Amino acid sequence: MEAKKHYKLYKSGKLWCVAAITVVLLTMTGVDAHADSNQNGAPLTTPQVGQPTALKQGRQNAAVQATTAQPAQQVIDYDTINTAVNDQGQVQAYTQSGQMHDLQDQGTDQNVNRHSQTNNALANINISGDLTGFNHGTWSKVQVHINWDNNQQLDAWANVKAQGDSSTGWPAKNYRLKLFKDEACTDKLKLKLPGADFKTNSFNLKSNFTDASGSLNIVNAEIAKEIYASNSADSLVATMPNYGQIAGLPLEMIVNGLDQGLYTISTYHQDKLFGLDDKQPNQIAISGTNNDQSRFLQPMTLDDLKNGRGFEAESPAKVSQANVDQINELYELAHAQGADYDRLESQYLDVNSAINFLLFSFVVNNNDGLHKNVFYVAKDGSKWSIVPYDFDLTWNYTWGSGTGNWLVPADYNFADRLQQANNVLMLNIYQHHRQDIIDLYQQLRTNVLSTGNLLKLFNNWYNQVGLATYRHNDQLWTQFSNPTAFPHYPFAGAESFFQFVNARLQYLDRTWGIQSSNELVDVPQTAKVSRTIILSQPDGTEQRVEQLASFTRQAQFDTAANRLVNVGDWQTDNSQLAQYDIPQFTGYVSLVDGAPTTQLASVKVLPNQDSQTVVVKYVKAASQNFDQTDNGNYANLDDARLHDSSLHVAGWHASNQTQGKQYHYIILWDVQGQHEIARQRIDQVERDDVERVFPVYNAAESGFDTDIQIPWQDLAQLANHQLQVISRWTDDPAGNGNSCDYWFNPISFDRSNNGWLDKCQAENNQLHIAGWNATNYSLGRLYHYIIVLNANTGREIARQLVQNGQRRDDVAAAYPQIATAHAAGFDINFNLSDELMDAPLRILSRYTSDPWGNSDYVDYYYNTVPAQNGEYAHLDNLQLQNGHIITSGWNATNRSVGRPYHWIIVLANGQEIGRQRVQDGIDRQDVADVYQRVNDAATSGFSNDFDFSNVDWSKVNSLQIVSRYSDNADSGEGSNVDYWFDPIQISQVNDGYLDRADRVNNQLTVSGWSCSNQAAGLPYRWVILFDRTQNKEVSRLMASDIQRPDVAAVYPLVSNAINSGFTAQFTLPDDCLNDNLAVVARYSDDADHGEGHFVDHWFNI
Repeated sequence: MEAKKHYKLYKSGKLWCVAAITVVLLTMTGVDAHADSNQNGAPLTTPQVGQPTALKQGRQNAAVQATTAQPAQQVIDYDTINTAVNDQGQVQAYTQSGQMHDLQDQGTDQNVNRHSQTNNALANINISGDLTGFNHGTWSKVQVHINWDNNQQLDAWANVKAQGDSSTGWPAKNYRLKLFKDEACTDKLKLKLPGADFKTNSFNLKSNFTDASGSLNIVNAEIAKEIYASNSADSLVATMPNYGQIAGLPLEMIVNGLDQGLYTISTYHQDKLFGLDDKQPNQIAISGTNNDQSRFLQPMTLDDLKNGRGFEAESPAKVSQANVDQINELYELAHAQGADYDRLESQYLDVNSAINFLLFSFVVNNNDGLHKNVFYVAKDGSKWSIVPYDFDLTWNYTWGSGTGNWLVPADYNFADRLQQANNVLMLNIYQHHRQDIIDLYQQLRTNVLSTGNLLKLFNNWYNQVGLATYRHNDQLWTQFSNPTAFPHYPFAGAESFFQFVNARLQYLDRTWGIQSSNELVDVPQTAKVSRTIILSQPDGTEQRVEQLASFTRQAQFDTAANRLVNVGDWQTDNSQLAQYDIPQFTGYVSLVDGAPTTQLASVKVLPNQDSQTVVVKYVKAASQNFDQTDNGNYANLDDARLHDSSLHVAGWHASNQTQGKQYHYIILWDVQGQHEIARQRIDQVERDDVERVFPVYNAAESGFDTDIQIPWQDLAQLANHQLQVISRWTDDPAGNGNSCDYWFNPISFDRSNNGWLDKCQAENNQLHIAGWNATNYSLGRLYHYIIVLNANTGREIARQLVQNGQRRDDVAAAYPQIATAHAAGFDINFNLSDELMDAPLRILSRYTSDPWGNSDYVDYYYNTVPAQNGEYAHLDNLQLQNGHIITSGWNATNRSVGRPYHWIIVLANGQEIGRQRVQDGIDRQDVADVYQRVNDAATSGFSNDFDFSNVDWSKVNSLQIVSRYSDNADSGEGSNVDYWFDPIQISQVNDGYLDRADRVNNQLTVSGWSCSNQAAGLPYRWVILFDRTQNKEVSRLMASDIQRPDVAAVYPLVSNAINSGFTAQFTLPDDCLNDNLAVVARYSDDADHGEGHFVDHWFNI
């Protein structure tokens, strides 16, 4: 089996994903095929079965074994690769070669200049690389080519990942992009976007899927900037680049050769956006995460901030308790009233920034920015400034997932939305400053917030994008719109949105009692229609020729009539795109759309036309030195591999019957359904090897190597059906007419359903489920759900859509004939409920064509995961050393949910003598491997050191350790769950051992150890030599403690065992050289003489 890598778009869940695919060779029944020549001009409906043309012995093997020559450049026809493109097959895009340009000449930084262009004369970005398992948490290295709208070009390496969480399941993705000069992605390539006021290598690429105009993020940022600029001279906001607002421009995007339509490239919420340095500990920028803390319903803790509960910190990079204390200033303000509010507001809040934020929110209906998508910023102890961010859901849009209510009217009462969001800080500010907001609105209504100013901002954007780009983008994505889950509303034109903006401002005028004048707003329209000619030259290089026609017309918007008026005629200096003579190369034929072409005719264009891209490909001229007597029809299918929703086919088809039939098609035929499912016109691939063996008319250009998109309606039946590949040469550009066909043998597909559950583990108050499910029955079933059932009752507990298939090369290697095996993985989290914690679980993986996962599905059931509802714990170590209790172990229980603080309590003789909070749970993956269903078992470990040097251990008979989970961070009281380890008896033994007693002449050296809890409070070590024969002391020496871990291991609960060693050397008097001697190891409270209170251990020598 041969593996070959391609980059391709595929569907995972609700998503279009892009991956490097290891394509799979499928089973074909036999190696021969039959061929027929279709002369009746009718579209293909049913095969005309005849006898296969026999290949000449010896020639077949030679041709089959030859390698497939790859073209230096390739033209992608999006009408057949991506069904989102128009039915006429006119949309084509050029796939950039994988070779990077030399970055050394580009300098350290680059500035990007914006030039207003329209109708596809936009900047475009081409991303190429392996994006398998594309998600929010993993960076992928890619290559990037950008054509700016001033025709400057940029090549770079980059890291990309999914931007944001909520939209990762949508058909068009959002990307976080970081540009680099080098392949290792270490040398940053910085750009300065128009209006950004700072250089950076980090950007957002946003699809703006719901906002078909693509304008809301960038234009609303300009509106916010102008509002803040009106009154923020003394504010922290005035020091921020662009007043803390993003800047960007529109472009069109291609990912791995697939057109993604209209995108925006912009700066995003990095520290630089707010004029901060995230390495500085007191420069703070936080945004809410949609829970009680972000609504200021409860204060923040350091654990909350570290784990992104309530707020996420964009700065500083390392958060501290001091940051938390400053954040909780806002919590105080949120709950203050009367004089307290005034005092705290003057201390903590940049009032103008708060008024500006709320005014902006009222004007644009900032529906998604009241507890998330809002930044609170403070620098070096300054007052807090409030800055809006992320404006996808503004004006007439709101969040409607699950309800389908994505639109709001112009007279939407935003005060109601403020109440619903329940951000008590915002509500408190609004209650104290409602009139200030209205006064600022009245002040700005004649300038910044005039209807004319806002319409001109949006009109400039629309002109820059162009109607042609909007039409093309809607053709791509409208068919994937889901009104309930992820809608794409086609661009309704400038006038429609102008009417909404005008009506919104008039509603606020009425609501707030503001008198405003009617306006006649100039909104001139521009259009540019281009023809881009791409020459894919024989030497592998590429040359571009741009032709452009520009149009303008005058128009006005009448705010009183609420419509466009005085719309003039389009004007242009030249509407003619000139004739273009295609350069010719000796021995090559220039092809356009597969047909020999030497000249592109002059064409007159209209302002509402789409721009055109013409790709010229050069192929070797057909040899006239061929065997005209050969009537054979020869072909071989070298490769047929299914990957995701496409079939990759490669091979060749040569015959003298192809003369006069310049169009080459590959057609897919459903054998069981007896109908055609797809066809694609292809470019020829050079096959000199075929020409050497079969010297017929077109042999040298008989190759093909292409991917054919299988329509979604056919994918679901693919596992049960066979496909037949047909190679057709025809004189009809549509693929019918007079033709020479070759039918290859049917292809069968793997019909198994396979899976494995790698993990079902409770952690961080969530159930983490990971594994894989690989089956060809997933084809055509775009949505992948993981469903959790109660194994006892069979009742569904929860389900979740897999947003992105995880890359599983191991699965692809084990199941090479399953098309989606490489992306069969899943890794998701469910919020823990009582049932998810306590019940035995049956987990199933479901592929379905239903967005909600209830019909047309194929399931894979994993083995039951048993419940683990007990209290699990082990005390690994308990030692008493020099008055310190050292203990370690683990305690895992699902009852810890809602009790995030882990305490260890020590009891002596049944009475508590101390407690400590476990600051960070110690990693215990060994515990989690056994107790996967127990929440946070992986961090259930503890290790604590208690200083009990003031305890008289001679009076302690037993020790007991209690592991407690509590909801109280300060004292460990409140709502608790305890695990009591078994009591351990404390030995009052007085023990020791004399390891050595060596006498050399009159020198005696002794060493050993002695330990006892009775020695508590007796810190001084003495060693005494006693003469038993004469019943008198000979000598005494003060000794130093010597560590004896071997003793401590035997006597872990004797306080001084660890330092119980001693050594001493005595000089013996002559009168006791032959006497019976003893050594006394003494602990005493007398440092001078070793008397006072003492404990002795006697050793005989």
